[in-house]
Amino acid sequence: MFKETYGTTVNNYLISKRITRVKQLLRFTDMTVDEVGVAVGMGDANYLVGCSED
Repeated sequence: MFKETYGTTVNNYLISKRITRVKQLLRFTDMTVDEVGVAVGMGDANYLVGCSED
């Protein structure tokens, strides 16, 4: 049902929303990449970079 409504899986939808928030935080705050990763629930910079490469 979710995929038919949003055109993607729940996991991909959440990752997309997190990446959007990451971009906002990196652009408009002085937070480090590690701080942003933690703030959006992606752990550290390594996990964050891995998700953004998909």
